[in-house]
Amino acid sequence: MIKLVLQMFINLVLTIFIELGISLLLGIRKRNDINNIIYINCITNIVLNYIINILSIIFYKNIFIVYVILGILEILVIFIEYIYYKNNLKSKINPLLLSIILNTLSFTIGLFIIKK
Repeated sequence: MIKLVLQMFINLVLTIFIELGISLLLGIRKRNDINNIIYINCITNIVLNYIINILSIIFYKNIFIVYVILGILEILVIFIEYIYYKNNLKSKINPLLLSIILNTLSFTIGLFIIKK
């Protein structure tokens, strides 16, 4: 159980680190915008990782199902974060584009980190 919680914490920290770095590169500098990115990622990342961990236990013999559901959930996260960004960020970047960029890159970078 401790290992699972530690892994979820590491995933969250990596996601926040990656998405904040990309946000800074995209010109997001306002403290409120940065705090909002951290806040929504704390919610979506923890919920997503919790669901995926449960599904991994349930479907341990068929990991393909877990990956399909993960893909669907990642798309859902993009839309949830898009709505949140649209309502809370003051940045001039398109909130849907921001959500797609941040989530796609953090997911992809995370896959490379996990593979190593």
